[in-house]
Amino acid sequence: MRETDWERVVLLHEALGRVAPSPAVELNRAVAVVMASGPLPALDVLDDLAASGRLTGFYPLPSAGVIPGPAGMAHTLGMQPDRLPTRHPAPTPPPPDPPRVAWRKAMRERVLEEAWRLAAREGWDRVRVGDLAVRAEVSRPSIYAEFGDRAGIGAALVERESGRFLLGVAEVLDAHRHDVAAALEAGVAHALAESARNPFVRAVIAAAQGGTDALLPFLSSRPEPVFSQARELVDAWLAEVAPGVLAKRRLEATDLIVRLTVSHMLLPSPDAGASPARVARAACAVLVTNA
Repeated sequence: MRETDWERVVLLHEALGRVAPSPAVELNRAVAVVMASGPLPALDVLDDLAASGRLTGFYPLPSAGVIPGPAGMAHTLGMQPDRLPTRHPAPTPPPPDPPRVAWRKAMRERVLEEAWRLAAREGWDRVRVGDLAVRAEVSRPSIYAEFGDRAGIGAALVERESGRFLLGVAEVLDAHRHDVAAALEAGVAHALAESARNPFVRAVIAAAQGGTDALLPFLSSRPEPVFSQARELVDAWLAEVAPGVLAKRRLEATDLIVRLTVSHMLLPSPDAGASPARVARAACAVLVTNA
């Protein structure tokens, strides 16, 4: 006796349902789906049928498990109810933002994107709120209401870019999590490469070397947002991959690696290719110190 080709049976019942639809055909198709693909797809088929209303009043439908539950399907298939796989409902998507909130978010992103482009091309010193209003097609009062002042735009811009920047660093660290030294070296290398590649960061660093760009404090001397976020990222990562290291040493190593990386961004070493390894060695030396 040949083994039943249940996938073909499913196709045949689909064709039959299009030509001569009936409750019996639909339920038989669901059983064939069970045999071909398992109970979950069949329960989905029955859910669709019940929701469509096409089988309303058809008395075998409840026994199939759609109403009131999977027990009927289990009985139909000759299975114990507790042997059926559990179906987890899909998460409910969040409701859409009210129009005013959606407009505000879109406006904020447009302003930041135009500020990024201007700062990358001309430096932050040349970015003016009036220019941003024209380029982003919003009023100056709307910009001031959202950001407070020009410095607020700069802080928000650096926060956005630093978030993207640090996400990349986190991914690199996690890819090397089984070798702390290699991970720190790769993380520093990624940070330095991104600082050279990203036109916004390049513009800020180039201006900083001439001592002119007012956006630099957000990247270096002020505690927010880049320095503290980077320190929190590295410290949390070290706590996870090196739990035996003293907390004091971990914090010292974290502070050292972040400060040295930022320093190399601002003033690259003549032998820039060796910088990541040197920074990583210095941090690891602190980590293994017991005093």
